[in-house]
Amino acid sequence: MKPSAQKAGHRCRRDETLKKLNVNNLKLTGCVTHICIMFTASDAVLRGYKVAVVEKGIAGLAKEDHDVALRIMKNVMGVNII
Repeated sequence: MKPSAQKAGHRCRRDETLKKLNVNNLKLTGCVTHICIMFTASDAVLRGYKVAVVEKGIAGLAKEDHDVALRIMKNVMGVNII
């Protein structure tokens, strides 16, 4: 699905569509790790999805930010880093 510019916390058509299709697992790719990916992962986890982030499919602006975001997603949110 195309990325949405909507704030992740708002009810959006993407969530409604995924629920109608009985989607329970999401794999995330894209950029920027510590902004777009991390906040999308957070929102998805809070909505009940099992989330995996494709490590070779994401990028950060700075290595430190990228690495911290991966640790937070894995250790705090329970996201699977693949």
